[in-house]
Amino acid sequence: MDELRRRWRAGEPVTLAEAFDAAGLSGRQRAVVWGRLEGLSFGRLARAVGARSRQRVQQLERQAMRRLGVAATSIAAAVHAAEQEHQAGVPRERSRRTTPADI
Repeated sequence: MDELRRRWRAGEPVTLAEAFDAAGLSGRQRAVVWGRLEGLSFGRLARAVGARSRQRVQQLERQAMRRLGVAATSIAAAVHAAEQEHQAGVPRERSRRTTPADI
Protein backbone atom coordinates (compact mmCIF):
# COMPACT_ATOMS: atom_id res chain seq x y z
CA MET A 1 0.00 0.00 0.00
CA ASP A 2 2.91 2.36 0.68
CA GLU A 3 4.01 2.19 -2.95
CA LEU A 4 0.49 3.01 -4.13
CA ARG A 5 0.28 5.94 -1.71
CA ARG A 6 3.59 7.26 -2.99
CA ARG A 7 2.37 6.99 -6.59
CA TRP A 8 -0.95 8.65 -5.74
CA ARG A 9 0.76 11.57 -3.97
CA ALA A 10 3.10 11.97 -6.94
CA GLY A 11 0.06 12.39 -9.19
CA GLU A 12 0.40 9.03 -10.89
CA PRO A 13 -2.76 7.06 -11.64
CA VAL A 14 -3.69 4.23 -9.30
CA THR A 15 -6.55 1.90 -10.20
CA LEU A 16 -9.01 0.45 -7.73
CA ALA A 17 -7.93 -3.03 -8.80
CA GLU A 18 -4.35 -2.19 -7.78
CA ALA A 19 -5.56 -0.88 -4.42
CA PHE A 20 -7.70 -3.99 -3.88
CA ASP A 21 -4.74 -6.25 -4.69
CA ALA A 22 -2.37 -4.33 -2.41
CA ALA A 23 -4.90 -4.42 0.45
CA GLY A 24 -5.51 -8.14 -0.05
CA LEU A 25 -9.29 -7.86 -0.42
CA SER A 26 -11.24 -11.08 -0.89
CA GLY A 27 -13.53 -11.55 -3.86
CA ARG A 28 -16.59 -10.89 -1.72
CA GLN A 29 -15.07 -7.73 -0.27
CA ARG A 30 -14.24 -6.49 -3.77
CA ALA A 31 -17.78 -7.20 -4.95
CA VAL A 32 -19.22 -5.32 -1.98
CA VAL A 33 -16.99 -2.28 -2.53
CA TRP A 34 -17.78 -2.17 -6.26
CA GLY A 35 -21.49 -2.62 -5.56
CA ARG A 36 -21.56 0.12 -2.94
CA LEU A 37 -19.70 2.48 -5.30
CA GLU A 38 -22.41 1.74 -7.87
CA GLY A 39 -25.07 2.61 -5.30
CA LEU A 40 -26.42 -0.87 -4.59
CA SER A 41 -28.20 -1.40 -1.28
CA PHE A 42 -26.95 -3.79 1.39
CA GLY A 43 -29.94 -6.05 0.76
CA ARG A 44 -29.31 -6.26 -2.95
CA LEU A 45 -25.61 -6.92 -2.37
CA ALA A 46 -26.44 -9.65 0.14
CA ARG A 47 -28.26 -11.52 -2.61
CA ALA A 48 -25.53 -10.80 -5.18
CA VAL A 49 -22.59 -12.01 -3.07
CA GLY A 50 -24.44 -14.82 -1.32
CA ALA A 51 -24.33 -13.27 2.14
CA ARG A 52 -26.90 -14.34 4.69
CA SER A 53 -27.87 -10.82 5.74
CA ARG A 54 -27.43 -7.10 5.17
CA GLN A 55 -25.42 -6.99 8.36
CA ARG A 56 -22.89 -9.43 6.87
CA VAL A 57 -22.52 -7.13 3.84
CA GLN A 58 -21.97 -4.17 6.18
CA GLN A 59 -19.32 -6.22 7.97
CA LEU A 60 -17.62 -7.03 4.65
CA GLU A 61 -17.69 -3.34 3.74
CA ARG A 62 -16.12 -2.33 7.08
CA GLN A 63 -13.42 -4.98 6.72
CA ALA A 64 -12.61 -3.84 3.19
CA MET A 65 -12.51 -0.18 4.19
CA ARG A 66 -10.23 -0.98 7.13
CA ARG A 67 -7.85 -2.89 4.85
CA LEU A 68 -7.89 0.02 2.39
CA GLY A 69 -7.03 2.40 5.21
CA VAL A 70 -10.32 4.28 5.42
CA ALA A 71 -11.92 2.49 8.36
CA ALA A 72 -13.53 5.58 9.88
CA THR A 73 -16.22 5.91 7.23
CA SER A 74 -18.59 3.93 5.06
CA ILE A 75 -18.37 3.98 1.29
CA ALA A 76 -21.61 5.95 1.11
CA ALA A 77 -20.23 8.60 3.48
CA ALA A 78 -16.94 8.77 1.56
CA VAL A 79 -18.73 9.18 -1.79
CA HIS A 80 -21.03 11.82 -0.30
CA ALA A 81 -18.07 13.77 1.12
CA ALA A 82 -16.25 13.62 -2.22
CA GLU A 83 -19.36 14.88 -4.04
CA GLN A 84 -19.71 17.76 -1.57
CA GLU A 85 -16.06 18.72 -2.05
CA HIS A 86 -16.48 18.60 -5.81
CA GLN A 87 -19.65 20.70 -5.73
CA ALA A 88 -18.00 23.24 -3.45
CA GLY A 89 -15.03 23.46 -5.82
CA VAL A 90 -17.12 24.01 -8.95
CA PRO A 91 -18.16 27.62 -8.10
CA ARG A 92 -14.56 28.46 -7.07
CA GLU A 93 -13.24 27.05 -10.32
CA ARG A 94 -15.80 29.01 -12.31
CA SER A 95 -14.95 32.22 -10.46
CA ARG A 96 -11.26 31.77 -11.33
CA ARG A 97 -12.13 31.54 -15.00
CA THR A 98 -14.55 34.46 -15.00
CA THR A 99 -13.20 37.96 -15.36
CA PRO A 100 -15.12 41.21 -14.84
CA ALA A 101 -15.10 41.65 -18.63
CA ASP A 102 -17.03 38.37 -18.94
CA ILE A 103 -19.84 39.73 -16.80
